[in-house]
Amino acid sequence: MHTGSTTTEGHPFAPTLSHDREAQRHARAALMLALVALVALTAFSRPTPTDKACHPCDLEPSATLPSPAIAPAVVHAVMFWMAGCGHCQEVMNNVLPPLQSNYGEHLQVLLVQLVDQASVDRLFQAADELGVAKEDVGVPFLVVGRSALIGSGEIPDQLPGIIDAGLASGGIAFPQLASLADLAPSRAASQAVQATVLPSAAPSPSPLPVGDAPATADRSGFAAAWAVMVLLALSVLFTSYNFLGGPLPRFAALSSGRTWLVPLLIGIGLFIAGYLSYVELARVEAVCGPIGDCNAVQSSRYGKLFGVIPMGLFGVAGYLAMLAAWAWPRFRSDALARITPLLVFAAALFGVLFSIYLTYIELFVLHAVCAWCLANAVVMALLLLLTTPAALHSLEGGEPPD
Repeated sequence: MHTGSTTTEGHPFAPTLSHDREAQRHARAALMLALVALVALTAFSRPTPTDKACHPCDLEPSATLPSPAIAPAVVHAVMFWMAGCGHCQEVMNNVLPPLQSNYGEHLQVLLVQLVDQASVDRLFQAADELGVAKEDVGVPFLVVGRSALIGSGEIPDQLPGIIDAGLASGGIAFPQLASLADLAPSRAASQAVQATVLPSAAPSPSPLPVGDAPATADRSGFAAAWAVMVLLALSVLFTSYNFLGGPLPRFAALSSGRTWLVPLLIGIGLFIAGYLSYVELARVEAVCGPIGDCNAVQSSRYGKLFGVIPMGLFGVAGYLAMLAAWAWPRFRSDALARITPLLVFAAALFGVLFSIYLTYIELFVLHAVCAWCLANAVVMALLLLLTTPAALHSLEGGEPPD
């Protein structure tokens, strides 16, 4: 008799069920392998941070790489100036400050004050390197790159355009001139921000600050210059009045024009002119005393006649000619001796008029006073008054009074 067994061997669907279970196990295993493979693929396909650092080409530079520091473009310039120069003050007060405010750290101007012969020589050497003729040199004298701007006209007219062009091209380096090599800033200093115009680089007494009142010496010098200007004008007026028939001042009327006073004054004038010639030719600093700034006047373009002949030499020649004309009638009695008083007077009159011009230049153009020049002007005024009587007698055809 067949017994009811619960084994699957006798069940008609047993083989089928066993096969399905095995297939499911294979499917689960395959799914697991696929998931593991997917996870592994995902994990190994993502670059690690180390890989990212090693491949900067995969990075966005603007987002992850810092930009290298770029030094700002700077225009460097050097400007020569001197105290008492009205054109210099115009540039320093009204031209450079607005430019400095506008361009800030992008503009660096080094100021060099003319205070002695060495600083004047530096200016002329720089001008020579830039091809500027000596007679064309004046202050303010601004050097930017290989360009030279002279005066309160060229600097405001041309400097802004030069600055703009220089900044557009990456800046303008400190002037590469042998005369300025020792003034060139160090690399560190050249990168420093300059909020204002640099102070004077001249190894000299501190320059007059822009906008400050002139020193006491300058004020006293201007007062003396005005007094001399009045004396010169009065000498011309009194002489003209005398030629029209009026009397000269008593001290002039009592002199004959050939007394010892005339050669004495000519000798004083020769000493003054000779000293100024020595200062110019030897290129030394003049002893100015407590009044004015004679070195500033001497170093200006007005210190030379036609930009070539030092005023001192011109004065020496003039005084020697006057001395010769004064002495001629004392040794000769020819026709020339009768007109030499007129020649001496004409030379004195020219000297007075020329002194008026030079004193005007000191007061209104250079704003600096030369004590030696003022002394020479006083000598000329006295000579004009003292030689007038002899000139009048010569015109009248008579002998000059003794």
